[in-house]
Order: sequence, then structure tokens, then C-alpha cells
Amino acid sequence: MSGDRLLLHISRVVVVAITAIYLSILFHIIIKGIDAIVSLGVSDITPAIWGSLTLVLLSVTMAIPLGVSSAIYMELYGSPKIVEIFDISFEILASIPSIVIGLFGFATLIALHRYIPSFRASLLLASISLCILVLPYIVKATRLGFSETPSDHKAVAYSLGATKEDVLFRIMLPSARGQIKKGIFLAIARSAEDTAVIMLTGAVASYGFVDGLLSPFEALPFYIYYTSAVYSDPGELLSIYEAALILICLSAIFIRLSSGISRGGAK
Repeated sequence: MSGDRLLLHISRVVVVAITAIYLSILFHIIIKGIDAIVSLGVSDITPAIWGSLTLVLLSVTMAIPLGVSSAIYMELYGSPKIVEIFDISFEILASIPSIVIGLFGFATLIALHRYIPSFRASLLLASISLCILVLPYIVKATRLGFSETPSDHKAVAYSLGATKEDVLFRIMLPSARGQIKKGIFLAIARSAEDTAVIMLTGAVASYGFVDGLLSPFEALPFYIYYTSAVYSDPGELLSIYEAALILICLSAIFIRLSSGISRGGAK
């Protein structure tokens, strides 16, 4: 057997083994999670569910106008040098680990606390930090949608006297609609499952329902992280599986939606 064929067989074995381990873990979480929902209900983790939904809504709502407007500027108005700088900046931002974004948010908290003593870790700070984390998803998706706009459509529009704004709103944005939706759903899935950012900027355990933008909050990822480290009885362990199953389902739904939009285009 040649070295290449041996390496190919080893790679297949490794892939199959990793897939089997992953599926066994996922199956275990699903079984335990369903058992927990049946026996416990979701009352204990309801504040964490609502906290996660509120956090995702705020962060993505901030990221959408920033991401789309940045892509529009890069596509229509920026000089080649500025566009290159933006491209490099968003590539770097996309490759930064989430813990670094969390540390940035934490450093911002410390700096602001010196001048505003009442300022503390909060839903608002966590949302802004997550907005920075998911911004590259929306920018890249929007630019990809713009690049898929037929160039002859734009050329004909310009030849008929259309302005950049006419081309943007009548041709480019409708054509890029599917990719923009895909980027939004990916951003939602990414922000829903992140732990590193929120544990440094506002997520806490056993706070209850969110009561304001400047207050701490509960969230499913932090609930799983914290409770798995301190649980003391089987009931708490079951609640961890329950939270994990709900989080997996939420992320899977939005990833599936983004995949369906990618195949279905702008419909």
C-alpha cells in the first residue's frame, strides 16, 4: 500500500471516529434534554431563555444597519484604498477569538466605570460587544450579494441616467436580499451560542428576568457554563441538558434557515 493510500485510509478512519463521537454526544444531550423537559419543564431556565432572546435581538439589530451600510459604502462610495483598509479590518475582526472581544468589552467597562461609577456590566454592553463580533458576517454576506448582481443590469441602469442611489435601491439591494438574510441568520446563530463575550460583559447566574438595558441578565450559554461547574444534585444536571438542548435547537434552526435562503436565493 502506497503512502498516499495509507494516509487516505487513516484520514477516513479519523473522520469517521470524530463524527461518531460527535453524534454520540449530540444524541446523549438530546435524550437527556428531552427527559429534563418532560420531568422539569422550562420554568427554571425561562429567565435565561428570555435573556438570550433579548441579547440576540439587540446585538443583531445594531449589527444589521452597521453591516449593510458598511458594505454599501465599500461597494459604491469608498476609494480603492479605503475599501482595502475596510476589507483588511473586517478580515481581522472575523478572525479574532470571541474571548478577545469579551476582554475588549471588559476593558471598556473598566474605563467607563472610572468616569461613570454607576456604569456596570450590563445587557447593553454585552449587546454592543456581540454586535462587534457578528458584524463581519453581515458585511461579507451583503458584499457577496452585491457581487452576484448582474453587471449588465447595473451598466444598463447607468446608461439610462440612473444614479448610484437608484442602482442601489432598485437593483443591488433586491438582488442581494437573499445573501443579506443569510448573513443575518448566521449572525443570530453565532450571537445566541457565544459564552466568552457575555460572561465578561454582563451575564450572571440567577438574576431573573431582564429589567433594563443597564442591568445584568441571564443567558443560556452562561447558564450552561456556570451551572455545569457548580451543580450539586441530579436536578441541576438535568437542567443543564435542558438548556443545552434548547440552545442547540435555536442555533440549528437559524443555521438551517440561512442554508435554505442560500439555496433559494433571494426568494
